[in-house]
Amino acid sequence: AVEGPSGVLKGIVPDVLRFALFVATNVNFDLSLRKQALNFVIWLSQYKPKTVKKQNLLSPILEVVCHLIAEPVAQRGEEEDDAPPMYKTASQTLDQLAEDLNGELIVSEAMRHVAQFVQLDSFEHRRAAVLIIAVMAEGCSDYMGDNIPQFLPYIQQAFRDTNPEVRAVACFAIGQFAEHLQPDIIQYHADVIPLLSQLLQDPLEDVKERSCYALEEFCSELG
Repeated sequence: AVEGPSGVLKGIVPDVLRFALFVATNVNFDLSLRKQALNFVIWLSQYKPKTVKKQNLLSPILEVVCHLIAEPVAQRGEEEDDAPPMYKTASQTLDQLAEDLNGELIVSEAMRHVAQFVQLDSFEHRRAAVLIIAVMAEGCSDYMGDNIPQFLPYIQQAFRDTNPEVRAVACFAIGQFAEHLQPDIIQYHADVIPLLSQLLQDPLEDVKERSCYALEEFCSELG
């Protein structure tokens, strides 16, 4: 219905979106159903981006998506499944929103949540803060490339985090920056490479692998 020309959603998009966001955030529903609700958000951004902007729907969308990126895996209703946890699906949703909608608008709204999340005690929120920055890098590359100092301190802080999942996501973020924020990111090599090199000695294998990925992406652009 969303992508069709019939206009069947005309006038009721905010109500349908409100219901979809309610479903997505309700941990009592099956994980697959909650993910379907996020699919509606993606379809809306792809086929009705003007409606999202004109009716000021981006703020409530990002409120939900950013908090879902911070959702603990323990809240999943289907832990026996091999399906990705909600925070990964939500990060993919943000990635698509960044592709479809205005970069500066997305970033400014999402960064409000980043600033809040880094102050919280749970590692899920600290991981989410860096993951939010990382997944916006491709779709919002023009804006973020011009404003790297706005984002880099959060990633540098995550490099030193006591939780390995946060450190791993910090490496992923630098890899995303190296891939999508060229050539702007290169001038920050002196800030980034020493931190990545330190994580090559990390006790956790996943962190080592992520740091190798980030170093490879970064150094490939140095020539």
